[in-house]
Formats: sequence, C-alpha cells, structure tokens
Amino acid sequence: MPWTNPGRKQALSRELDAAGPEPLTVPERLIRPTRLPYWIGCLVISIVAGGPGSFIVFYLGSLNIGQAWSETVSASFFSILHITQQGPVAQGVAEVTVSTLALFVDAYFTRYLRLRVLAARPKLSPLSPSAEGSFRKTFGPVTSSRGSLFFALLFFALYFPARALIATSLVSLLGTTILSAIAFTIYGAAFWVYVSCLWGVSRFGREPLKLKQFYEDRMLGLRPLGQIVVSAAAIFSVAITITLGASLITGDVPSLASNLAIVAIGISMLFLPLINIHKKMVGVKEEEEAKLSSLSKELFAVTKNLAGTNQEDSTRIRDLIELRKFLALRDEASKISEWPFESRNVERLIAILLAIFAALLARLLQLV
Repeated sequence: MPWTNPGRKQALSRELDAAGPEPLTVPERLIRPTRLPYWIGCLVISIVAGGPGSFIVFYLGSLNIGQAWSETVSASFFSILHITQQGPVAQGVAEVTVSTLALFVDAYFTRYLRLRVLAARPKLSPLSPSAEGSFRKTFGPVTSSRGSLFFALLFFALYFPARALIATSLVSLLGTTILSAIAFTIYGAAFWVYVSCLWGVSRFGREPLKLKQFYEDRMLGLRPLGQIVVSAAAIFSVAITITLGASLITGDVPSLASNLAIVAIGISMLFLPLINIHKKMVGVKEEEEAKLSSLSKELFAVTKNLAGTNQEDSTRIRDLIELRKFLALRDEASKISEWPFESRNVERLIAILLAIFAALLARLLQLV
C-alpha cells in the first residue's frame, strides 16, 4: 500500500519534520512558532485541549476531584446532546483517551495529507496545459484558513452548547470555551483538508489533461491522484474510528446515526472525486483498443499472404517484427487501468469502512 512502503515512509517522515516553503495548514501555523517537532506540537495540543486540560479546568472550577472527573468524562463525548450518564471508571478512561487521541490524530494527519498533495505536484503538473498554475488552482484551497475556520465555527456551534451545560462555574465555563475553540479548530482544519483534497482531485480531473501513453504507464500518469484519494480515505477511516469511537461506548443514538451517514459518505468518496478521471481512462482504453483492432485486420492480412509470396526474407522478417510489436501493444492496451489506483488497496479500505459501518449499525439497532 502507498503509505506503508518503507522508502516512502522514510521520505515522508523527513518531510514531516521540515517546515518547507509551502503554505501551511491551520494546525501547522499554530505549532510552528513553538519550534517544536510537529508530532510533539500535536501531542501538546491534544493534551491541553483534550482530557487532561479539561480535567484541570473543571477542577479549578469546582475544587472537587470527583466532580471534575465526572465533568471531564461528560465533556469528552462528541455529541450534540447533553450527556451526563456515568459508567465504570474504565469506560470513562476510555472515553477521555479517545477524545484526546482524536485531537492528536486529526492534527498530525492534516499535515500528512498536505504533504501527500505536495509530493504529487511534480508528477501531476506536466499533465495539465497550464502546468504549475492549474495544480495550484485546484489544490491551493487545501491550506485555506477561511475554509478551516468555517468548519471550526460550524462544529463549535453544533457541539459547544452541550459542553457548556456541563460547566458549573464561571471558571470552568471560560476554560471549556477556550479549550473547545482549540479542539474544534483542529477538527475543522482536518475536515477541511480532507474535503478540499478530494475536491481538488475532482477539479483536476475536469482539466484537458495531457495523459501519458499507455505503453509508458498503464495508469496514464494519473496514479498520484489515486494515491491522494486512497491516502485520504485511509486517514478518514483511522480518524473517524478514533474521533467517533466514543459513540460506541456511550450509546449516543443521534451521534451513532450521524456517524453511519458519515461513514457511508466516506466510502463513496473513494470513487466520486475520481469519476472524471475514470471516464478519461475508460475513453483512452476504448480508443486505443479500437485503433489496434482496426490495425489488426491489416497486419493479419499481410501475415496470411506471406507464405504465398516470393518476398525477400528481410521483408518477411520486417513484417513479422511489426506483427510482434502490434501484439505487444495490444497486450499493453488491455492492461490500461480504468481507475488510478491498485484495486487491492481499495478493497482493503472498503472492508475497513464497511466493518466500521457494521459496528455502528449493530450498536444503533441494539439501542433502538
């Protein structure tokens, strides 16, 4: 799979530690002034805005460890409804851990996906008539602050009211507001980067691309687009599992129902951004096969007449060489891929997403 290749992993690891001259995503801009390695910055944010930070805020507001823990567990639910039920301590620890880990994963993978897009630029730019300009136009919004902040505000409006009801003092309310703003900024940026990457792939697919010849690359030079989509889907499956994992623990019906819809959309996003690319690849395959089919009639007619003529050996050998070339081209044309990714990678991802969908559906049916 593209994200598990050792060489690619080492190269990407070096990129993750480098600042780079390209525009940064919102989480990167928050962490860069600290001069910390990016993964450590993500860890600090997840601790501050996650469970540990919430516990300190609620303790300062009540000066009661038991009440602070209870409020921390309630605040860890990713729900639009106010949830106050408490389970065993182990369940509470799991819920707080999930919410904290979700922040780390979303912040880290935001940069990871941006670098995936950046790595594809040298291979994709030559396919576009306007080269670099077209690539920047289609994938430039990935680092847009406005897009990230829009979703941050949307998530804040949806989920903060339930968290605000948990606060029992002015201190805890103020602290919860600040920590929630940080957390939803990370969630909003992660969601925006994911959506804008897929939208960029879709827009790039509508360009009049200068595709590679099929005998040079059976994916016609479009493999990097497939890698972006597959990487985004892999990140989505990990992030959605962690971010929304608390729904399985708490049994929050509205969240479970919305999560089902989100996972279903995630599965469809493996293919929808690539529809235009798929049509182009199918069109090239059909065109090349039609050309070769027409040429085959002429070549096979020549070959059939070779035995009945007095042509010189050199001419006959030349004709046979041309026939072998044709057969090789026909074989290559039959191998032209109709999607810019390896089917086995996608099959694994679909299996993972379907397993998540099944788990959410089973839990929802259990509660209804």
